[in-house]
Amino acid sequence: MRQRILPQPDTPLRGPYNAVIIGAGVHGLGLAYNLAKRGMDHIAVFDKSYIGSGASGRNTTLIRSAFTTPEWINFFQESVRLWEGLSEELGFNVM
Repeated sequence: MRQRILPQPDTPLRGPYNAVIIGAGVHGLGLAYNLAKRGMDHIAVFDKSYIGSGASGRNTTLIRSAFTTPEWINFFQESVRLWEGLSEELGFNVM
């Protein structure tokens, strides 16, 4: 059984928030993380279930490299660079 780490529905919110993000998957958490890295505080991430409960938590890790345009190739290379340092930056094994 997975531990619920989000507040229970009857827990009062601690707003006001500067940003509210709906969805605690890879995109929502990535957005919240990058906003915080750039100095934004008071960020709330809401999900109907636990963190990573959707496709982000069920899919295998895949780094796709079948891109053909220079823009996509540059985007891919930067994504890999960021991914390679993410575990160290977070102090947590993201795999």
